[in-house]
Parts: sequence; structure tokens; C-alpha cells
Amino acid sequence: MLDLAKPEHRQGLSAAAIAERAFEIVDADGYDALSFRALGKVMGCEAMSLYHYYPSKAHLRDALIDMLLAEIKIDTNIGKPWRARLGLAARSWYEALIAHPSLASVFLMHRLNHKNGVVWVVSLASILEDAGLPPDRSAAFFSELTVFVTGSALREIRGLSGGLAAAEPALEISAYATIGDPARNHELFEHGLTMILDRIEAELPTPSLKDVREARRARRLARLQ
Repeated sequence: MLDLAKPEHRQGLSAAAIAERAFEIVDADGYDALSFRALGKVMGCEAMSLYHYYPSKAHLRDALIDMLLAEIKIDTNIGKPWRARLGLAARSWYEALIAHPSLASVFLMHRLNHKNGVVWVVSLASILEDAGLPPDRSAAFFSELTVFVTGSALREIRGLSGGLAAAEPALEISAYATIGDPARNHELFEHGLTMILDRIEAELPTPSLKDVREARRARRLARLQ
């Protein structure tokens, strides 16, 4: 738990410093523990001073989401294979959610309709378009990947013991006893991700000789940059 009794008296405030401290509070004590009063206390200032940088908690929440998005690696280099790029994005997305479980639920409920959220969505969706999928199939696989990654992260965050228990729990079923095991969860994630990537690849049009040459040219140019 973050010690709110020890304020940090700083020379000056900044939007970045405030967001960073808020991120630490959420990581340590959960999103519900975040308030301008608590944040002002650890920043060594009055809560009202923070409103100059963030007019509301919703604005601060957007900043926290941006910090989480920044941890998700998206390779925009079209000269690299789409499968490696999409795999990198999915894995780092999964790992970012697990690394910040208290913010994961906030992320899942966020519409990502703010500026940086839209940029992130477009960047991720562009990988599917770069692979050669038509817009409707790109949208469908984007939705599937979103559900898969976030669902997989929640399974690891909650496990069998992390959520609310039943009033009268049933006997443990051995087949499900490994749901809370991180190693098993990662194994299941990799298996599921491979299946999604395989299905995407199966729908890709067979490249023409011209397409192959252009792809090779793009890769050469990318290596020279």
C-alpha cells in the first residue's frame, strides 16, 4: 500500500509527474483509491492545484490509459512480417494488463475514443490490413483478438481464487485446477494466439508475383532506413 502520510514536496507540478504518481497509486491500492485529495497529499499540494492539469478524474483516467498503452509494443514497420508484428502486439498487450491488474479493469471498460486511444486502435488494426485482409475481416479479427487478449489476461489476474467465491463452493474439479497457474495460463495464451494467427493466414489471398516483389522491395528499403 502506498504511504499517503509522506507527501512529496516538489518544486513544481506537471501533467506527466501527476499521471506517474496516480499510476503508482492505482498499481498499489487500486483505481478506487485514486482521488485528487489523495493525489494532492502525496504530491505535497492542494487538490485544487491538480485541476489545472486535469479538469476531472476522467481526464486523469485517460492519461493513465495512455501510460498503459505506451507499454504495448506495436511495430509499424510494414517491411516486417505481419504475423511477427501482430504476435508482438498481442503478447505485450497481454503482459501489460497482467503487470497492472488494478488498471486492467479500467482499460477494459474504456472506449479508447480519446486521441491516443484512437491512434493505438488504428495502429493495431493496420497490421491486419497490411497483412492483406479486407476491411470487414480485419474488423472481425480485431474484435476476436481484443476479446482473446483481454479475456486471457483476466483469467490470469483473477484465477479461481481472485474473484468472489460462491456461497456454497462446489468441490474442486481437477481439470480446472490449473486455471490460476501463470505458467499454464501463458501456455494456453500462446496456443490460442497461434490458432488466431493461423486462421488469419488461411484467409489471406495468395500473393501474385508482383506482390512478392513489392514486399521484398519494402523489406530492403526498411533495412536501409
